[in-house]
Amino acid sequence: MLEELFIKIVLLSLEELFIFIRSNPEKKEYFEIIKIYEKYLNKNMKFNYKIIKEINKEIKSIGKDKVKELRISVFKYLISCKRLKNKELVYKSLEILNYILNEMIKRMEKEEYSKVRTLASSVHNFPDFLFGNKKIESKIFYNEELLFYNREWKEDFMLCYKNTFENEFNKYD
Repeated sequence: MLEELFIKIVLLSLEELFIFIRSNPEKKEYFEIIKIYEKYLNKNMKFNYKIIKEINKEIKSIGKDKVKELRISVFKYLISCKRLKNKELVYKSLEILNYILNEMIKRMEKEEYSKVRTLASSVHNFPDFLFGNKKIESKIFYNEELLFYNREWKEDFMLCYKNTFENEFNKYD
């Protein structure tokens, strides 16, 4: 039960962060926070109190910005009614989350803020999809939401995960 709470905290804070990045991709604090998440979210991660505490501590060390404090690093306040539908799906998606964060970092480093904004728009519903709250088939979610970035910028973002969404994640639909 605690593990589900920790997963929920991380996914909700990521969802909030993507929404903020969509609105203001130039903000340097968001770049630093994305790098923190990228460091922790990988296929070997286990959601537990120690990891949550470390992530929170690193985010808090970035600065005293009110938005950051009140909306992103407030793990202790992100208790919502949302119920995690499938923990296994989240763990299978850690590699994808890391890929997303890495791509966002690359664009931020190049100061391609229009691309960062579109990328954040494409992925901001992914945490909610992982919760199981988006009532949409994985293949449709992939094509409509995640590939939005490619339609705008003619790039190959997330194409390496096409099979995952079409064949592996469909058993969670």
